[in-house]
Amino acid sequence: MEPTGERFIPQSMDGQIAAEHFSRYLFVSHYLDLGGKKVLDIASGAGYGSYLLAQKAGQVTGVDISQETVDYATAQYVRKNLTFLQGSCYEIPLPADSVDIVVSFETLEHIDRHEDFLSEVERVLRPDGIVVISSPNKRLYTDVPNKVNPYHVKELYNEEFLALVNQRYRYTEYLGQNYLLSSVIYPINGAHPSAGRPAEYADNDFREKEPLYNILIASNAPLSTLRPLPAAFFYEDTVTIDNIRKVAYLEGQNSCRNTHAWKVGHLLLTPFRFFRHL
Repeated sequence: MEPTGERFIPQSMDGQIAAEHFSRYLFVSHYLDLGGKKVLDIASGAGYGSYLLAQKAGQVTGVDISQETVDYATAQYVRKNLTFLQGSCYEIPLPADSVDIVVSFETLEHIDRHEDFLSEVERVLRPDGIVVISSPNKRLYTDVPNKVNPYHVKELYNEEFLALVNQRYRYTEYLGQNYLLSSVIYPINGAHPSAGRPAEYADNDFREKEPLYNILIASNAPLSTLRPLPAAFFYEDTVTIDNIRKVAYLEGQNSCRNTHAWKVGHLLLTPFRFFRHL
């Protein structure tokens, strides 16, 4: 499948974008009880997220508007409990009241009929089902950097996103997602296990930071199947960190080569390098 930037494709993209996309699906698989559940991943794209969910869920259906994308996901990600279907988020190809959990990551901003989409999600979701939905914060994603994503049709500010979802569901959990490069200190091999203890932050509490992405877990039934939410959920982006180290190393080399001492030394050693080559 050709990488156009509209969809995240793990085989073609890495670094920050991979960390952001993977961590959303891994969060769901860690903090929702997926065992035996029927899950719909709407706008499933390349299929990697549906595949991750299928490792714990009873049955996962990924639905995407693009037949090419569905064909790619079907060939790339194969499990007995995983199916990919072509369909619109306004006309989901599933019966009413047929799924326990609906996952919708980065879908809203690609469409303009938000109410119609959420009505269709309610149609296929069982009365006690759970929706996990995310969307970028327009202020930080578009306004502050002064950039426009050509694939986004209608982005939402925080208050718009919250109002849109909260008006439909009695119970919600609000989370934010930001990309961070940080140093982490943690217990090794179970020494004084920290499970259940809050994370601590040295310089500031990023739980108070305005999120780049908004995430809501919503239901009309109490969220009893949700495990206790962590203080923070980390996904290590080794690719970006390695790239930063490489850039820093090259910049250090270039800075050294621009000094007068390096240039003189390089000139004096040129004859020796010539004879060594011979």
